[in-house]
Parts: sequence; structure tokens; C-alpha cells
Amino acid sequence: MTTIIKFFRPHTASLLMATLIVVCLAQYQLGFILKFFLLVWMIWLPYRLYRAIVNPAVRQHQFIRALIWVVAAAIIGLAHTVQYIHTRSMADVLVMKIQAFTDKYHRYPSSISEVGVSEDELDSQLGLSYYSLNQLGRPSFVYATSFEPFSTFSYDFDARVWEYLPD
Repeated sequence: MTTIIKFFRPHTASLLMATLIVVCLAQYQLGFILKFFLLVWMIWLPYRLYRAIVNPAVRQHQFIRALIWVVAAAIIGLAHTVQYIHTRSMADVLVMKIQAFTDKYHRYPSSISEVGVSEDELDSQLGLSYYSLNQLGRPSFVYATSFEPFSTFSYDFDARVWEYLPD
């Protein structure tokens, strides 16, 4: 046990900061901040690797620090990928319910509650989202992306595809 503690002691600051950043940036709709950190890491990481190559005394420590940050970025990316897949699958289920309703009654539901989903359920499953009909009776189903706060996905009921609508 003491060997592990001695091994990680020089990397405590990197481990703590990486953990803090992972906890913050893995949150729903905060993944876009990762882009800013990636810009910093694109400068920092080659510098650290260069120092590891030219200075053998710090080689192991520099590689470990670089590895800590690469793993942190991967965890954040994985968290947002899982959130994206989960939200998309929930949205696909709702679209299938709307399509089934349309096939059965030959009209689009006037509200999401007609397909058996309450507004509260919709909010809990997809977060910021809505379903409505326009004046011509055409449906609009939109939900916010899990990576960015102001971008959305909108379902095109004619083409039966999701459209990404950036901020």
C-alpha cells in the first residue's frame, strides 16, 4: 500500500485537478467546455512530452501526468457519449409512440399526453424538450442536446430523421 502512495504522491495535484474537471465537465450540457480544455491540452501535452524526452529524470512523472489528463478527457467524452445515446434512445421511443398514434388515428397527437406521456415524464426523460403542432397540424418535436446547452435535435416527421440545430 505504501508503494502505491509513494507512486501517486508526486501526481496528487494532477489527480485532484483532473478529478475536479471530470466531475464538473461530465455534467449534462457542460461538455462544450471540454473544447476549451482541449485547446490548452494541445499546447500542454506536447510540451510535457517534450520535457519527458529531453529530461530523463522527469520522464516517468511527465508521462504519468499526461496519462492522467488523457484519461480525464476520455472519461468526459465517454460520459457525454453515454448521455447522448440515452437521450436519443428515449427520444426515439417517443417518436415511435407518436408514429404509432398517427398510424392508428391518421392524425398527429395534439399533445404528448395523447400518446401516454405526461409533460413531467417528458421533462424527466429528455430534459428541455417539447412537442407541439403548428397551425397546419404539422408536429414539432425538439429536445436539447446533452453536450451543449443551447443546441437541439428536432425530428423531421416527413423524412423520419433527426436534425441537429446548433445554437
